Amino acid sequence: MVKQTEKKDGSVIDTLPIEGIVSKNYIPEGFKSQEDFLLDMRQQYTADLEWDSLNRKAGIEDKKFSAGEQWDQAVLEQRKGLPCLVINTIPQFTAQLVGDWRESRKAIKVVPCNEEDTDVASVRGDLIRAIENQSRADRVYDSAFESLVQCGDGAFRISVEYSRDDVFDQDIFIRPIEDCFATVWDRFSVDPTGRDAKRVFVDDLIPKDEYKRKWPNIDPDELVSEATISELTAEGWVDQDAYRITEYWRLIERQRLMALFDNGKIFVIDENNMDKLIKEYGPPIKTKISWCSYAQMHLVTGFAILSGPYEYKLNRLPIIRMSGRTVNIAGRRVRYGLVRFMKDAARLKNFWRSVA
Repeated sequence: MVKQTEKKDGSVIDTLPIEGIVSKNYIPEGFKSQEDFLLDMRQQYTADLEWDSLNRKAGIEDKKFSAGEQWDQAVLEQRKGLPCLVINTIPQFTAQLVGDWRESRKAIKVVPCNEEDTDVASVRGDLIRAIENQSRADRVYDSAFESLVQCGDGAFRISVEYSRDDVFDQDIFIRPIEDCFATVWDRFSVDPTGRDAKRVFVDDLIPKDEYKRKWPNIDPDELVSEATISELTAEGWVDQDAYRITEYWRLIERQRLMALFDNGKIFVIDENNMDKLIKEYGPPIKTKISWCSYAQMHLVTGFAILSGPYEYKLNRLPIIRMSGRTVNIAGRRVRYGLVRFMKDAARLKNFWRSVA
């Protein structure tokens, strides 16, 4: 976020916010500088990635196996010139489970707390159905569920997008995350939907030419030293041909003064609206300090903040997880899907058919 406006003499002063542009003077909330923020981001990313590395490695192998990569490379080398058949029956079992899911699909229903909220619940239910229809949400849910069946993990997102390029109106969409392993979850999150996650990363690998076209003024060679570039390369942020671009979502909390008025209405009050509210509703009968949650996103790479912050008043992050079977073994969470324990039987079948 940067504030710029042009004066009559052509000079620029900082007054108006321009979304998507980061000022050099911008300091993320809770940090002393952008460098501290990026260092903390990289450390959290590495810690979260390493914590779940065994599940991610096994999940990738499950997906490859489901797609037909069912022979070990060492065995292929030993059987060079001999038949190595792949009799892939995995898709029929996963398709059967996904088909059952589609047939028994349940719709979201908003339940009112009391009779007075019936009309509100009905309107909200209609809005949710409209968002799902506009987003073709059935496809998104099915894709995430199929990923869950294959490797024990799936994900999709709730997105807010501008209706058109020339307006400020925004629409809500349900969007897919095609590769569930592009998301790196908070290592302390245990909820199957990721509701309790305090942060989540959504990765994308972008070619260097495309990066330079989008962000020509953010050059890593000018921002960081050669030693830092080497460190970023070792951590996977910089590749020979591409950069890792990450949506860094984090849940932050701010204190707000809440006031309850005699008519039952509750408002957040501050020095700007206090007099107006007291004049309209009278003095509050009760006040309290409350922590309000906000989902905040910065688009970052290992060496710079590319855009943001984008912020929404939510009590959870808008990235939704679909998790498979999870077993806690002495503090280590093991996650798996349908394919994990079908692989040995499939390998044995492939081997004996090939020998025959």
